[in-house]
Amino acid sequence: MEVRRHGLALTEVLIVSLVLAVVGIPVLSLLFTGSREGALSEDFMFAEVIASRFVEEWGRFPFAKLDDLVPHKVKAEDPSRPHSEKLTAPEGFTAELTVNRVRDGLLALEVTVSWQVPRERVPRRFALMLFRAKPDIALEAAWK
Repeated sequence: MEVRRHGLALTEVLIVSLVLAVVGIPVLSLLFTGSREGALSEDFMFAEVIASRFVEEWGRFPFAKLDDLVPHKVKAEDPSRPHSEKLTAPEGFTAELTVNRVRDGLLALEVTVSWQVPRERVPRRFALMLFRAKPDIALEAAWK
């Protein structure tokens, strides 16, 4: 007499489930990580575009106008306070400009863009800096 078998045995189902779990979980994790990193990379590129736009905009101002924003030192040992202001950024992003006197005749413009990534406690930040020198002086720096 011939026995016909219909369906799968419990051991076969367990083996197939184990193989799918061993192969499927790392693949799903890889897909999830890739999509999260892609979104974060997109945020960084957008922050770079925002920062570069503001640096270009402020970098076009004459040196004298930027120099007037940063107060001069009262005493030689006192550091000068930087000029800082919030800039208008797209929704979800904040941008801040800082103009700092590095030394007489040299200013540093820094734009910092911040944004919050869901499920992270600390905001992400991207900063871009531009140095502006007074056009009628020469500055030298020593290499270390």
